[in-house]
Amino acid sequence: MRAYDGERDTLENGKYMTNLKIRADFFEVVSIKWELALCKYIEDAVERGERIYIWAESSQLAEYLDDLLWTYNESSFIPHARWNDCDISEPVAIGTTPGNPNDAMRLVVAGRVDPEQLCTGIEDYSYLVDFVQKRDESLTMHARARWSALSKAGVSVEFNAEADG
Repeated sequence: MRAYDGERDTLENGKYMTNLKIRADFFEVVSIKWELALCKYIEDAVERGERIYIWAESSQLAEYLDDLLWTYNESSFIPHARWNDCDISEPVAIGTTPGNPNDAMRLVVAGRVDPEQLCTGIEDYSYLVDFVQKRDESLTMHARARWSALSKAGVSVEFNAEADG
């Protein structure tokens, strides 16, 4: 499922820029941990019938998110699986490398995913979601670098400040 508008890739400033129609939403998280905001976002998306790939910065973070999706809300069930180089039928897949193992339309970035690697791994998606933990300067700086790289790659980028709560 490539979100492609039918035009060829173009050369701009010495780099190939794709003519993909991808929207990236950066969500500022202040009042809770970003991991909990991610779980709530995923829960809502799955309830709407959407498929998501969570690209975690490390296997430790992927394992943590896997466990958290099982336990964060006792009254809900979010079907998900870890990606180990095979296709996944669950609506939520968690991995540490570029790809789209469950034919998802949404890519959720978790942690300090490299901006350049991210830009080469988004062509299969229509939406990208990134949670920015406002109280963690290191995570905020990494999110800014991803914002900049995505913008330069021609992705439509939006910032969403946390609502009261």
